[in-house]
Amino acid sequence: MEMYTSKRSRKKMIKNKLILTWITVLLLITQVDAFTTTNGSITFEGGITSGKNNNVSSTNYITYVVVGEPTDTLNSSNFKTNVGLLRTLPYLNGEACEVNAECVGNFCCSNVCQSTACPVQKVITPGGGASAAAGGGGIFIQRPPEKDFSLSKDAIKIELSLGEEKSETLTITNTGRSYLNFSLSIGGEIKEFLTLSDISFTLLEEESKTISLDFIGKRVGSFTGSIIVKGDNIEKIIPTLLEIESEVVLFDVKLDIPSEYKKIRPSDELKAQITLFSLGPPEKVNVTINYFIKDLNGDIVLEETEILTVQNQLSFLKSFKIPEDSELGTYTLSIEVLYADSFAVSSEIFKIVEGIKELEIAKYTTIISYIILTIFIISLLISIYFVSNSKYRTIKRSYRDFNQLFEEAYSKIKNNMYKEAVIIYYELNSAYKELLEYPFEDKVKIHMYKKIRQVYEELKKIKENKK
Repeated sequence: MEMYTSKRSRKKMIKNKLILTWITVLLLITQVDAFTTTNGSITFEGGITSGKNNNVSSTNYITYVVVGEPTDTLNSSNFKTNVGLLRTLPYLNGEACEVNAECVGNFCCSNVCQSTACPVQKVITPGGGASAAAGGGGIFIQRPPEKDFSLSKDAIKIELSLGEEKSETLTITNTGRSYLNFSLSIGGEIKEFLTLSDISFTLLEEESKTISLDFIGKRVGSFTGSIIVKGDNIEKIIPTLLEIESEVVLFDVKLDIPSEYKKIRPSDELKAQITLFSLGPPEKVNVTINYFIKDLNGDIVLEETEILTVQNQLSFLKSFKIPEDSELGTYTLSIEVLYADSFAVSSEIFKIVEGIKELEIAKYTTIISYIILTIFIISLLISIYFVSNSKYRTIKRSYRDFNQLFEEAYSKIKNNMYKEAVIIYYELNSAYKELLEYPFEDKVKIHMYKKIRQVYEELKKIKENKK
């Protein structure tokens, strides 16, 4: 009995030791924060503590012991093992991410963690609605470009008298998602006549600034140029025309480029409608006309002069052959009218572009429109003809059928076939009601009614005679 008890005690002791050993191993495993393996050696980083992802700090420093995403490969010629640990703490601001749940600030914006909501912008549709967006195949959100800006004017034209001053304004708005450093400059002939109130500034997102453009008429003439606006690496150009006339004007001039010639190709003809008005005595006088085509730098591409005799008013269409080697871009056509001490000027902007000019497009579009309209009218007339003719044939056939029924009814009555005559009478009456829907003359309707009445009276006599 003692031997049996001793064996039981030893087995229980061994069992307890095994349990204690397993508990120790498990505790050691759960206390290791991180380790790496390099060339067969094992290095422990951090410390063995009672918890994971500890915050080991003091008043002088803060240390986050975090299991990152270490991965490594243990291999030999016989095996290969990939080692990796699961991250248990969220990412800090500025760290890469994929979803909001991975970030300590709960926002993953453009794959970077942050503690504020991601910026979005609604896009207004032409119908007045807005497109918003969220992930997961829901609503679409279109964000504004990283850097961009808008201008309140796309072209400027100023008319002055000699010595006159005039101011315009230009508003610049930052429409991007980051601040922009702006610089403004003046190009072309207008440099000596234009002053800008500010040429260098910074605009934050959605911020605007209004610049004063101050012009002065120092000398008569037509002058071209541009205002160049740069926002970091983005550049936008505003074509600018300046017309300066003499203080006393004896002739006025108006130049108009038709819309189909606002864009033309090199070697094409540019056409303009020109009208001269005499503001002096109503007599014939000779005036000198100067024509200029310039680029925005003020370089002359084409120049022409002629003398015209004018009394009261003169209007004409003028053509200019564009040089074949002209560069693509924005140009101005100007006309200067000189008479005695009077100087008048007028100008317009046009562009030299590649491809089919708008005049040809408009011409072909007009031709096609006329063809389509003609086909439509012809088709409509043919349809009306066939419908009318078909209706006429239907009426004619129905009227013929009515008369045939009348003849059949009378034939049955003459042959004492009362029952057959009654049946035909009802058919005749139905045909009459259908014919009343057509636009017959009243005398025709009365004639048909008399025939029906005639058959009715004959049937009535037969019925009375049978009684």
